[in-house]
Amino acid sequence: MNARIWGIIGGVALVLALLSPLVLGSAQKVERLFEAAEALYERSDYEEAIVKYKEALKESKKLGARTERIDKDFNTLANLKIALCYYELAESSSDVRHYQTALMHIEKVMLDTQIVKYQEELTYLWAETLYKTGDPDQAEPKFEQLIEKFPNSRWGAKAFYTIGEINYQQQHYDKALKTFQKLIAEFPHSDFKVYAEQRIAEIKLMTAKRQSAEDSDKDGYDLFNPDLKPDAKIMYDDARELKQTGKVHDAYQLYTNLITQYPDSEYVPDAYVEKAEIHLEAKNYVDARANYEEAMYSTDDEKRKIEIYKKYQLTYLVPAHADERRTQEDRDNVLRFIDATRLRKEGKFLEAVKLYERLVDSKLSAEDTIKALYWTGYCYHKAALANPNLFIVKPVNKLTYSKIYVI
Repeated sequence: MNARIWGIIGGVALVLALLSPLVLGSAQKVERLFEAAEALYERSDYEEAIVKYKEALKESKKLGARTERIDKDFNTLANLKIALCYYELAESSSDVRHYQTALMHIEKVMLDTQIVKYQEELTYLWAETLYKTGDPDQAEPKFEQLIEKFPNSRWGAKAFYTIGEINYQQQHYDKALKTFQKLIAEFPHSDFKVYAEQRIAEIKLMTAKRQSAEDSDKDGYDLFNPDLKPDAKIMYDDARELKQTGKVHDAYQLYTNLITQYPDSEYVPDAYVEKAEIHLEAKNYVDARANYEEAMYSTDDEKRKIEIYKKYQLTYLVPAHADERRTQEDRDNVLRFIDATRLRKEGKFLEAVKLYERLVDSKLSAEDTIKALYWTGYCYHKAALANPNLFIVKPVNKLTYSKIYVI
């Protein structure tokens, strides 16, 4: 061959060599990406995990990428993992759009997979996601499908409980009662047994009171009408009685049920306050604070709001050496926490971080200082993801923690 032909062959070979990473896949690369995604998932870094899962999925589509060494149905596995990440993001952020994205990935592979364990996991996740999006009419048949097709599923008790809960909320009490009873019979050692027993007791109590009113030939209250306030009062009184007798977990659940079933009731603020006080007794100041905040938002009574706000302030611990001169500073710090949280949730990370840094430099309790430090780092991280060029690293502060400052 002459030099020209050798040159053409060499050029083609060079082009193929350059293009091969783009068109030819590698099982090892898929595996590395997948393992990185798994590690991120274990650390609850769901956003970054999604990126890696998607990269692994994209790489697996290339020629020569034999993913059987990872899993027989890698496409389904990757989509399931991505759906789980979006579900967890929705749970942590309350952004229902993540639920919708999770459903998209579930539906993409549900009908194609032949692997039983993935069919089970996808069916449960599909049902649970539908339920969380507020679509119980579609969620219920999915849970029923899970029970019928996978009778030994690890999600069986949860499926029974959710079906019972759906019917309870929709006032289909007969079906709810039978479902809860079946849960107890088939899963006597399940964690959901306690909740099912509580629901059974509530249904029987309502039935008995209704029957008593009918037998006495009085007008009475229709205990099956969720729009009537006497129902909320009964539930509130029952919850307080449970709390007073030491059944705190049951009381907490009943307060939660009251808030869910009667969101416009006058007892809702009190239910939130009771929940907050349960958290306070357990020294869980974060959740106590959240419930006090909900209580303030759920009442229009200005005097009541002030009372709740005073309790809310107490969840921000005051140092033991505090005196009257620090009272105003404590109030200011409470407001800074509130404003910083609002700005963070609105995505205004650079504005929020200024308030968190002021809180770090304040004389807070150790718990609240740690909280402020955490959210400071979180906001810097989120802002850096949006625009990495905004930041540089500078020397450490007096606490020997490195800080990142805006240029």
